[in-house]
Amino acid sequence: MPEQIHSQVVVRIADDLDEDKPLRMVSASSRGKEKKVEMEKHKPRAGRAGQVSVILDWLCLSGARAVRQARLRELGITCVINCTVELPAVPLDGVEVVTVPVSDAAASNLSSYMSDIADKIEDERRRGGRVLVHCVAGVSRSPALVLAYLVKHCDMSLREAFQHARKARPNIRPNAGFFSQLIEFERDVRGSASVTLVRDAALGLAIPDVCEDELKVLRDTRWARMIHERRNFERLYA
Repeated sequence: MPEQIHSQVVVRIADDLDEDKPLRMVSASSRGKEKKVEMEKHKPRAGRAGQVSVILDWLCLSGARAVRQARLRELGITCVINCTVELPAVPLDGVEVVTVPVSDAAASNLSSYMSDIADKIEDERRRGGRVLVHCVAGVSRSPALVLAYLVKHCDMSLREAFQHARKARPNIRPNAGFFSQLIEFERDVRGSASVTLVRDAALGLAIPDVCEDELKVLRDTRWARMIHERRNFERLYA
């Protein structure tokens, strides 16, 4: 694996572990072309829990730290989807709050919410609204629901949806259980699956084949030691 690719992935993971940085926002258009919208004077950096990532003009993704009344007003958010059991559904002025009470565990049943939440996002779009989907860090639960929306209502395969969403938020990694449910969801919606879970015998983990870069880094013990990547992968993909 080229050293440059190693560096990019290491920086991405290091960003995930950095929880105490300013809020920033990155935008990706629905045509798949990346554009950046500065919410502060500094250049945006992707992958932090407090960052709001624009997946489509009417659909945003974030961690819980970004859910602030002033920020929602600034972004024109009309509906917030809270995908946690850890955090209460706090009332927000002029914003509808929808709760998806699912824990970030591979055994959790997120699939029972995927279709309804996808339809809710689409309903908001049709009436000119804007949706923010969040969990605690914006890495696993909320991205999984965003991917389900892209598959059901934006004519994207799961692979295309994942690649599109990662342009705006490079650290998204739904756990293996959620990916398995997304694969079945895609099969139900589109008639076939574009992503498979790969079982790595050496690591004892099931990893989506769209995350091959991370798998290569994980196999490189130099980088694994430096950023404790095995621990992070076990948490996300076990």
